[in-house]
Amino acid sequence: MDKLEHIGTWNYGDTELPRIVKKEILEGEVIYVARNPKDNAVSMYHFVLPVMKSVGVDFPWEAFLEMYSLGKQPFGSWASHVVPFWEHRNDSNFLFLKYEDMKADHTEAVRKIATHLGYSTSEDVIRKTVENSTAERTKDALKLIPEPDLPAILGVGDFVRKGVVGDWKSHFTVAQNEAFDAAIKKDLDGTGLTMDY
Repeated sequence: MDKLEHIGTWNYGDTELPRIVKKEILEGEVIYVARNPKDNAVSMYHFVLPVMKSVGVDFPWEAFLEMYSLGKQPFGSWASHVVPFWEHRNDSNFLFLKYEDMKADHTEAVRKIATHLGYSTSEDVIRKTVENSTAERTKDALKLIPEPDLPAILGVGDFVRKGVVGDWKSHFTVAQNEAFDAAIKKDLDGTGLTMDY
């Protein structure tokens, strides 16, 4: 665990990055997609695991989850990143989407995005967009980019892994799930934001 001690310095200062990003982008059209924090944690773990292995750090899921739960990761805690954007969900130039809703009704999500951007589209265009924006199609499209292989250059995991909802169930123990639920409930208390798992 001693090699993991310095990783806590990853944190860029809780909400500092979202504050900077918001300042720069909130004047234009904004589409923000939030993923539930459990699947987000699993995705982040698989993204950073190759980096840890490349520098000889054994990085078990339990250690990662503890750090993730404490917000000791790039961009701070999940809630400190998502909640500031959630607060803008009713702004006329802002579309706040939940990844889980997009997966449940991909077609409706594409329609919402098109409407938000002011596009009048046919059902054929909607259908083709849905077909071409699945996780599998995105993985295939990324393979067509001749170079650079950004994940390989950065030493990180794939940018698109599974794209499923609920993969957290294959990683979290019952105790981890209960502790995580309590922490997220506390983080979201009073915000009106709820997430599906």
